[in-house]
Amino acid sequence: MFVGSLFMPNNVEGLRWYLDRVHPLLVREPHYRVVIAGRGGEALTQELARYDRVTMVPDPSDEALEEIYRAADVFVAPMFHGAGVKLKVLNALAHGLPVVATQVSNQGTGFLDGVHLDVSDVPGEFASRVRELLADGALGRKRVLAAQDLLRERYDFARFFSEHYLVGGARGVQQGAV
Repeated sequence: MFVGSLFMPNNVEGLRWYLDRVHPLLVREPHYRVVIAGRGGEALTQELARYDRVTMVPDPSDEALEEIYRAADVFVAPMFHGAGVKLKVLNALAHGLPVVATQVSNQGTGFLDGVHLDVSDVPGEFASRVRELLADGALGRKRVLAAQDLLRERYDFARFFSEHYLVGGARGVQQGAV
């Protein structure tokens, strides 16, 4: 599955790379299909109709998106441009999905290739990693559990806020009731 803002050029570029270079290597796998969900995907809907085993869900409700996450086995994050941590990767891992990402999609996360998720910018290797996770649910669960441990450690906003802003007036902010 892929979730993202489908009006963002970096998401569209990554999806096209995935669909043109990785998807053809996986489309013959039994049970393989890709669901693409996101806001602003109207323009992509017609383009995506030419691909086998691709389902487009434009502008899903929160409830529909939760169902899509529950039904998925692997999340793909084929990004090649963009700044900052890709929240789509954090969200997928928080939802319990193993992730195959490009280098750019993993930038700034602290996740390690082969420990927390799988990383590749090479179409054949990206496809192999998706295939491996689809075939080995235990491997995917192992990656997700390791990633979720790191998420709790590094992305706990309440803890981050208290450690960086409420400790003895750090950065000029006085400790007080929150």
